[in-house]
Amino acid sequence: MACGDSVSGNPGGDLDSGVPFLDAGEPIADAVAVAGPDQDVTRGFLVVLDGGESLDPDGDELRYAWTQVEGPDVTEDLDLTQETLSFIAPADVSTLVFELRVDDGLGASAADSVSVFVLEDRAAAFYVDGDGGSDEEGSGTRTSPWATLAKAVSELSPSQEDIYLRSRSGGAAYDETAATLDLPNGTSLYCGFDRDWRRDTVGNRSVIEGASVALRLAMAELDAWVSGCDVRAAASEDASESVVAISASSGDVTSAGTVHLLDNVLRARDVAAGEGLPAGASDGARVVAGRAEIRGNEITAGRGGRGDEGLPGLPGENGNPGQNATSRTGAGGGSDAPGPNGGRGGNGGG
Repeated sequence: MACGDSVSGNPGGDLDSGVPFLDAGEPIADAVAVAGPDQDVTRGFLVVLDGGESLDPDGDELRYAWTQVEGPDVTEDLDLTQETLSFIAPADVSTLVFELRVDDGLGASAADSVSVFVLEDRAAAFYVDGDGGSDEEGSGTRTSPWATLAKAVSELSPSQEDIYLRSRSGGAAYDETAATLDLPNGTSLYCGFDRDWRRDTVGNRSVIEGASVALRLAMAELDAWVSGCDVRAAASEDASESVVAISASSGDVTSAGTVHLLDNVLRARDVAAGEGLPAGASDGARVVAGRAEIRGNEITAGRGGRGDEGLPGLPGENGNPGQNATSRTGAGGGSDAPGPNGGRGGNGGG
């Protein structure tokens, strides 16, 4: 291009102005959206998203446009054109993802995203990742998770931490068959997180291969949640040994908390063949002397143990009487012949 030539469609434009041009003759927007850092929040608490770090190199006034792209909808009453958004976190443990674009009058910027991790209690959380975690070197944080549920359970403290479980690649299972996982009073288990710790409790359930009693919540006097998990209880080795995917109990129903079983797959395999005293049962979910909310689950039970033999039946009733004999006469005088057999006896008791 010769000196002094102008770019077609951009009157007054020149190569030294520093303003880039599109083929259609429109300047490229140079505003930058900054949605802010990811956040951990406790459910039911206030969330503030701040796009105030967004900028325009030319100092142009910015217009804001927020969009929620994942998680339970919290935008119904929000003005999504404000620099900041404020809302109450939903009641369910979930992951909310927002995108922010800004416009400096020359067009919208590229989107910047922010994730809001809604937890039961952000101050009491353990994280487990069966593919990328380590029981030896991990610390149970999101950036340094443990590898097994058993390790997380062994590290639980009086702070009543909850456990957040990443689903393994390719649907692989967590092998927790060595022993029952006992969750203490007040500890919840939340499954269904992907590699970015975004949560899908139906399409990405975390598979747990457990012992014959896979997961047990004993003395459930505080509310607890098990959600988004695929819990599979192993078959028992004895006919008197029960098989239970999730078992919860409380000493006194009047003081018991509520066990919330939400969006799980609960599978109990067969009790061993043979006779047991008492016979083992196969239960997908068992709640004893407590309260439960059971919603959105798929629950399957296997074959129970063989029960004891029943008691002998009662004696049958007497049969109907036989017919009387008929008399026959002869030269030597009459004589009686035997009558026919009596009727059939009654059936034995059940």
